Amino acid sequence: MENVILPALIQSKKTLDINSEASRLLDIFEIKDKKNMKPNKLSGGEQQRVSIARALVREPDLLLMDEPFSNLDFAIKSKIQNEIYKILKKTNTTTILVTHDIKDTFDISDKLLVFKAGIVQQFDNPEEMYCNPANCYCAKMLGELNQIQIENKEFYIRPEKIKIVKDSKYKVKVEKISFVGKEYKIEATLNNDLIHFFSSNNISSSNDLFIDFNKNDLLEFDKRCSNY
Repeated sequence: MENVILPALIQSKKTLDINSEASRLLDIFEIKDKKNMKPNKLSGGEQQRVSIARALVREPDLLLMDEPFSNLDFAIKSKIQNEIYKILKKTNTTTILVTHDIKDTFDISDKLLVFKAGIVQQFDNPEEMYCNPANCYCAKMLGELNQIQIENKEFYIRPEKIKIVKDSKYKVKVEKISFVGKEYKIEATLNNDLIHFFSSNNISSSNDLFIDFNKNDLLEFDKRCSNY
């Protein structure tokens, strides 16, 4: 608790307000029962939560969060992300979130900024950047891509845009099937290109499949794309 309230005390905020807000944040982050423990007695994830609470208790105008969820377990990570999002929206706090986990950006961000070697590649809302990436680097940073050859031209497509159908001109040979939670990830070859897509049902690995997709979902980049 002393660690959390220190920045606010430096700002000379009322002690009663600080304690109340700090207690609320510790409760949200599920570490209120550890408020009297020494930092070295906390786990890495718990220390991370203390750091986030300490930053938020000041009610800053601008907040920089550098990999804030990196040490958190999956269960608590989702809860903390949601609570931080609510707090930031409620307090209208401009926040810069630095992360290498693309899921973090989609969960909490209104705008995304992609850098490569210190140069801005694209700045836009998450949906626009995912569906209409400025270049191959942005496309691969924001999600998985399949490279496919169609009529001797090279295209890319997101795995979720590929659908299994009863018949089409695109016949694939199944190479591997993996259960990845709520669905199955299917790896297959199409014209010697290894691609993957998803199915809600298990598919026999001995079967050939037909797939199809909307041509509007195809992405086209320059020849350097395969080097990223």
